Amino acid sequence: MLDLALGKHDAVDVFDQLKAVGFKGRLLLMSGVDETTLDEVQKICTSRGLTAFAPLKKPFRIDALRERLSSKAVAPEADEVAAKGPAVSVERALAGGTLALWYQKKVDLKAGSVCGAEALLFGQHPAYGFVPLADSLPPPENPLYFPLARTVTRQVKADWIRCFANHKAPLHFSTKLPLAVIMSRGFVALLRETLSADTRFPGLTLDVTDAHQIKNNPGLWEVVAQLKLHRVTLALTDIGAAYAAAARNQKFPFAEIKIEADIVANCLLHKTKFAVCQSIVDLAHSVGAMACAEGVANLDQIHALIAMGCDSAQGPFFGKPQPIDSFKAGLRAVEPEASPVQGSGDPYAWPDDGAA
Repeated sequence: MLDLALGKHDAVDVFDQLKAVGFKGRLLLMSGVDETTLDEVQKICTSRGLTAFAPLKKPFRIDALRERLSSKAVAPEADEVAAKGPAVSVERALAGGTLALWYQKKVDLKAGSVCGAEALLFGQHPAYGFVPLADSLPPPENPLYFPLARTVTRQVKADWIRCFANHKAPLHFSTKLPLAVIMSRGFVALLRETLSADTRFPGLTLDVTDAHQIKNNPGLWEVVAQLKLHRVTLALTDIGAAYAAAARNQKFPFAEIKIEADIVANCLLHKTKFAVCQSIVDLAHSVGAMACAEGVANLDQIHALIAMGCDSAQGPFFGKPQPIDSFKAGLRAVEPEASPVQGSGDPYAWPDDGAA
């Protein structure tokens, strides 16, 4: 147990010393400071590669201490350089055919089953194999995005046809694209060209990555209506932009609002974070949209999200991104005579222990 204030030293000094000696134990931070500061110091702790329980605010009761010690510890974060991984040129990967889509599970929190797959960009590195390209993507206005969007939508179609076209339960696909690309001339025609015309295709959701552009696109609502004709909807991760769009008199243009991982983290333990998450869920439902939590890492977060009525979630708790064949193999099929998870009839049930 470590108090944040230690006279001539503080907890951050201790973190550095523990990292230097290769400490492999678990820490429990405690302090009388405000929850925001306590949470920030906790992040510094895990950023040093240390494992820690959720922190305790003083004074606390003995039962609160017991609860912390019996809960799951927060895993250490990777160093920033390691987290970003080796750089890969998106342009070279696209031109050389070494660009691939890996898929991350999206789970319906009410049914307790996998309901979607987010397509993430990976590129082949000569030394490290396939690595994520999220940190290597160009600015939203880069012309590379148009051929990139064509490649992604074509691959989503091919993966769906090969792996899921004959499945009864729909599996909804999503991917990230800048609004600047979605609003560009010829983008809807690109979707008509690349996406499946099969009526069984459940559709595609595009997560908008540059929501600040919404104010500069008065024709967004028209484009959204046109996209729906091709079973394409938009999701939004920028909460400020979501409130701004909801305040307008026009129909809310997004089918889903996503709660960022930083907000979801420790939302069960911090009243402010829980309240923010709850307000986002309420906002989504008030405008006829769904709420999805990102970066879910443990069962406590899932319990909190279910309590606030969140519709779906995705993140490392449900497994790492995988190539389509591994992704499909990892979906645990429920036999007709078996009892579905939480009463769901969906054949893609996620395990109770989160080892998906």
